[in-house]
Amino acid sequence: MKLTKSQTKKQDECMSILKKDVLSEDEKIFILENYNEGAYSINSKYGAFFTPIGLARDFSIEITGNKIVDLCAGIGCLSYYAQMRRDVEITCIEINQEYFNIGKKILPNAKWINASVFDLNIIKSIGKYDQSISNPPFGKINGCKSDYLKYKGAEFEFKVIEIASMISDYGTFILPQM
Repeated sequence: MKLTKSQTKKQDECMSILKKDVLSEDEKIFILENYNEGAYSINSKYGAFFTPIGLARDFSIEITGNKIVDLCAGIGCLSYYAQMRRDVEITCIEINQEYFNIGKKILPNAKWINASVFDLNIIKSIGKYDQSISNPPFGKINGCKSDYLKYKGAEFEFKVIEIASMISDYGTFILPQM
């Protein structure tokens, strides 16, 4: 994906900010608003798109409970706004190493797990949550080892929902209408 000059300037500023060990709240929001997930890779191939910040803010209204897991957390936008509304214990699971590293700077108090949500050992070890949240990648995505799931279809998002049902009492997801 080719970025515009304005997007490139903002992406460069994000990368400069991310060199810091600790970020201010303003810097975190700047990154959530301007970091471009497609700047260095073709995310559309994998169905991965970051949650627009306004949608993440609105989504946070639907978050209940005190123990939350964010499946396919990206850089933590959904979790960031969840913790702004209430005092919650958050676990973020993200497979992409770059997003994981950025997310740890955005939400340093969250528990971050750099793994696939399809890793059954991880799912069994993380315990039970009040709520799962996610804006998962969507569509037919290869590489989702999920033989243990009841859902045998190819749609990634439905697999994530089933995993959430295994570890949480309640779930809220952002899914495209098709």
